[in-house]
Amino acid sequence: MLFLGALKSDGKAVTKTALGAGMGQGFSLFTMFFLYYCGFAGGAYLMDHNGYTFKDVIQVFFSITFMGMGAGQAAALVPDIGKAKPAMNSIFTLIDRVRRPPGHLEAAM
Repeated sequence: MLFLGALKSDGKAVTKTALGAGMGQGFSLFTMFFLYYCGFAGGAYLMDHNGYTFKDVIQVFFSITFMGMGAGQAAALVPDIGKAKPAMNSIFTLIDRVRRPPGHLEAAM
């Protein structure tokens, strides 16, 4: 009974979270597929009215698509660059330090 009561009380919060996540995912996919539709519809118009070939349209479509995917992946790495700069500076400090000969302590004694 105690376990079932805990499930019922958390069920409403989980349902709200799941609905929000589902709506966000649905909107994201709608946006992506709508942009695909616009690209293909525009390409069909250009093929009918301006004499472009199917190869031209597909080449431009995939070039723009892959450029957008690459830009999105690069933008996801921007926060990591801020974390990498201090590490890079400490590595260069270690590399650039002056090294003493191996026997410098024995010669001082």
